[in-house]
Amino acid sequence: MLEDSRGYLWFGTYEGISIYNGYELVIYINRVGETPLVSNRARTLFEDINGKIWIGTDEDNYLFTSSHGLFNSIY
Repeated sequence: MLEDSRGYLWFGTYEGISIYNGYELVIYINRVGETPLVSNRARTLFEDINGKIWIGTDEDNYLFTSSHGLFNSIY
């Protein structure tokens, strides 16, 4: 679990990433035709000094772009 600098709560689970902004819960999971994450098993969540959210899964690492709501794979 992570509370970011905007006050959003991030939950990394075996079923994907859930983000609660105080009003609604947004869930990101790997579905057919929709692949924000290669693996749904989120192991680590970290916010860097620039406010970027880093996510570690079983398969890959991701950087979340909040302005676009996208996960970018980081090798």
